[in-house]
Amino acid sequence: RSYLHGSVGPFQSLLGNSELKRTLPDGKLKVFIGTWNMNGKTPPSTLEDLLLPTPLQSLPDVVVIGTQETNGERDEWEVGLQETLGPGHVLFHSVELGTIHLAVFLRRDLIWVCSVPESDSHSTRAGSAFRTKGGVAVGFSIFGTSLLFVNCHLPAHAEKFAERERDLKKILFSLDLPKELPIRKKQRGKREPHVLLLIHQFASHVTSNYDYVFLCGDLNFRINKSREDVLDFVSKTWGETSPVDLRPELTKLLEADQLKLSLANNRILRTFSEAEITFAPTYKYIPGTEHFDEAKQRVPSYTDRILWKERKGISVRCDHYDVAKQLKCSDHFPVWAAFQVPIKPGRETIPLSAGTFNRPVYLEGMKRRLQAWDPNKLSLSNSASCSLQ
Repeated sequence: RSYLHGSVGPFQSLLGNSELKRTLPDGKLKVFIGTWNMNGKTPPSTLEDLLLPTPLQSLPDVVVIGTQETNGERDEWEVGLQETLGPGHVLFHSVELGTIHLAVFLRRDLIWVCSVPESDSHSTRAGSAFRTKGGVAVGFSIFGTSLLFVNCHLPAHAEKFAERERDLKKILFSLDLPKELPIRKKQRGKREPHVLLLIHQFASHVTSNYDYVFLCGDLNFRINKSREDVLDFVSKTWGETSPVDLRPELTKLLEADQLKLSLANNRILRTFSEAEITFAPTYKYIPGTEHFDEAKQRVPSYTDRILWKERKGISVRCDHYDVAKQLKCSDHFPVWAAFQVPIKPGRETIPLSAGTFNRPVYLEGMKRRLQAWDPNKLSLSNSASCSLQ
């Protein structure tokens, strides 16, 4: 019998209940998602603060990093992430569109229980040779549960609220996923923009095809308040004399947040959820500092967000939602979230990945870890490697 195609039953199968319990004893997949607008800046030599923030006690099963205005070569960035994560994780798949990049790393043994990864992208700046706005996505199944990760960079400036909603709608309707994965409600084939406008009211978008959808990125939604009001609010709330309970004050600020308005009222976005925000606005800072930029007089805002959507009857738990303030090289602070995702058993009717991953990135990342190792000090020197494995 073949373990790469066809079903051998729900209990003895490679993706069955017994294998699921062995691989994920509690039936939960620990998913970490980070989003960072790098502002074209060179990332720091160590990425521990991005990939393993202090509240986490161990590496998650799935690590997804979405970047916008990504600096440097794709391979170099991915190798840096691999070096930091270490040998316990491998780069399962990645996709880019201009300066928008999305990388999915898996715990090494999970590559045998996943479908072939599929990816797609959509630029909202048609005809532009340098693509900086749009979205990229990676979708796959693990055991019998399907997941989709989307990374977007939407239009800037406070007055472009409607354009952001419109572009996000275009992205979600234009992503042609899944391609081969047998999931219901599949919408096949690319469509021209004018055709998309006609069918939006009648067709389901890409998020309807997956059990769980995670949407991250520089969504660029702003706060509808004056800069002076927000700065005063931030100084009182997160200053040295800030109150212990921030929630009442935060509620007032978030009432003016454009994305919160969309999550409540927009037909597509209201199907998504977001964890409680307890951190200060993530944009716009003077690089290298925690001070808001004064030159362009931007209103400090929560431009960098992580949302999720779940199929009815199943639920995601978000354990952490925070900002990595240690990474100050950009005018944005990275935002990260840690989730627990219920996983159900499956059958080998899906096209299995058969253990494939990005081997060149893995080998180069491990090579750099070895080069950084100082046997005399029994420690890592000038390394981007995390200590928890």
